[in-house]
This record gives sequence, C-alpha cells and structure tokens, in this order.
Amino acid sequence: MAASLSSFAGAAAEQLEVVISLTDALLGLTRKAEPTDVGVEVRRIAILLGAAARSDGKQLTLDDAAALSALGSTSAPSSAVRLAICESLLAAVETNTNVHCAAVADPGTPAMRIESRDGNAMTVGSEIVIAAADAGIVIRAEPSAVCISFPR
Repeated sequence: MAASLSSFAGAAAEQLEVVISLTDALLGLTRKAEPTDVGVEVRRIAILLGAAARSDGKQLTLDDAAALSALGSTSAPSSAVRLAICESLLAAVETNTNVHCAAVADPGTPAMRIESRDGNAMTVGSEIVIAAADAGIVIRAEPSAVCISFPR
C-alpha cells in the first residue's frame, strides 16, 4: 500500500511541476517586457508549444539555457518578438515531428535557428514576415530551417 501511495505521490508531483511550468510560461507571455530578452521568450513559447507537440507525438528541443541566455535583449517590441518566435516555431512543429531551436552565435545581433531534424521544409506566412520586418526583425527561410534575427 505504501509503495502505491508513494508512486502516486511521485506522479502527482511530476504533473504539478508541468502545470506550474506551463502556467509560468503563459503568464510570462501576458506581460509587456521592454527591452525583450530573446532567450526568455524562446523558452516560454517552447514550453507551451513543446507540450502541445508532445501530445501529438512530436518533439521540440532547445539549446541549453546558457546558449539561449547569451542571446540577450532586443529593442524590438515584445509583441513582435513573440509573434516572430511563435509563428516560426508553430510552422516548424506543424510540418515536422522533430524540431530543434538553437541560438546563433553572432555578437552583433541576437539570432536563432529553428531546424527540422526531419529535413522537411517549413514556411512562415508572408504577413508574419512583413509584420516582423516592420519591427526590424528578419525571418529568413532555408530549405529545412528558419532563421530569425532581432535588432539589438
């Protein structure tokens, strides 16, 4: 009896941790954050989209926290940063089963690369690319990846 109770308590604790993580990510996205920390926004969005992807049998992975933290902040409005990241990750997860998001080492500008590990193409809508460009954010499609550069 004690073993089953312990197992149940452990599973409940794990699920509570997931719920807290999702809630924290969602609440973080509702707050205005200027200047916007690119790595923080990537992690928040990836937590939410990653949970949805896992429920569909897909995988969304990120660089380690240090690499994402090194991206630093951008002068672009937080709503534009979130739109660019979210729409790009969503486009990747919708058409691929295995997606990886990595920080790009560029001292001049925060940048990230969203890569299909399946090798499939992904497309971010032109209206999103244009809206992001209006905020100084560049979204560039590659054969099986999307790169996003943010203004410093």
